[in-house]
Amino acid sequence: MKEIMNMRTGSFILSLILLLGVSLNVLAQSSAVKKVGDAAFTLTTFKADGSILATSNGICISTDGVAVSPWKPFIGADKAVIIDVKGQKHDVVCLLGANEIYDIVKFCVSGKMNAATLTNIVSTGEETWIVPMAKSGTPEKSNVSSVEKFMDKYNYTILSSSATDKLNGAPVVNTKGQVIGLF
Repeated sequence: MKEIMNMRTGSFILSLILLLGVSLNVLAQSSAVKKVGDAAFTLTTFKADGSILATSNGICISTDGVAVSPWKPFIGADKAVIIDVKGQKHDVVCLLGANEIYDIVKFCVSGKMNAATLTNIVSTGEETWIVPMAKSGTPEKSNVSSVEKFMDKYNYTILSSSATDKLNGAPVVNTKGQVIGLF
């Protein structure tokens, strides 16, 4: 009987520790990190017949509708739309630039958007967050494993994270809520 009580107590303590760990992770996010979720969106691309080709995430970088996301969903697409945090649909009206090697595209959408703040300053060992659209989940903690330069001026950041592919294209932000790249 005493063994059963000790086992139950041990299970309770373990459960409490796990719950506390998850709670502390959520509480550790600053309001600036959470606010970036308001500028994040879901991207959906369509084939010529109207069927869905691909979905991904992205981030608006200006209030006049300039956004970035992964390039791969656009390959073979006939049309693309984003759905913002308010559930509003915005058509992608033009592509401004793309890089197939680094899987990134910059484009313009119809309408006004919430915009995130960008930075090009990132350091190895820095704490970062992978931020989904505000209504899609909570930010995932990550750390910068290394930073490499490409084209002599851009940062290619390698992260250490347990985030899944579901967050592909979600913004990666520093603790100040500044976007340093896409996941």
